[in-house]
Amino acid sequence: LEMLAGFFTQSGRIDEGLDLDRKIVLLDPDNAINHYNLACSFALKHMVDDALGALRTALEQGYEDFEWLMNDADLSSLHKNPALSALLSEFQAQQS
Repeated sequence: LEMLAGFFTQSGRIDEGLDLDRKIVLLDPDNAINHYNLACSFALKHMVDDALGALRTALEQGYEDFEWLMNDADLSSLHKNPALSALLSEFQAQQS
């Protein structure tokens, strides 16, 4: 399912990718990468609050590749959002 969701997203079928990402999170809710991928799909749809919420869950579950997150084109709609900066600051501070 993850590969199919990625294929949909990469081929511009964002709605179908989002639907699959939602299902994947329901099937494996404790997987940080699943929530990260869901955040990417939300961000591609410009669903900012949903994207930030999914990112928060990914971070809470241990996602910590902040450098990739800030360079991921799927999240480009969030990169200049102050709420993303605050979220990352919160979790980076916890790692210190």
